[in-house]
Amino acid sequence: MNESDKQKRWKTVVVFLFIFIPVIAVIMAFFLMKKGLKKEFTITIK
Repeated sequence: MNESDKQKRWKTVVVFLFIFIPVIAVIMAFFLMKKGLKKEFTITIK
């Protein structure tokens, strides 16, 4: 029972990171663009 609980928590953490990291990256890119970085930056992200 404990083992599967651990696996469940791990899966939740992995999914959370998979969702959380791109969101942070988008927010950071948005702030950098707002600061007035060149359009080259957005092209590199793509």
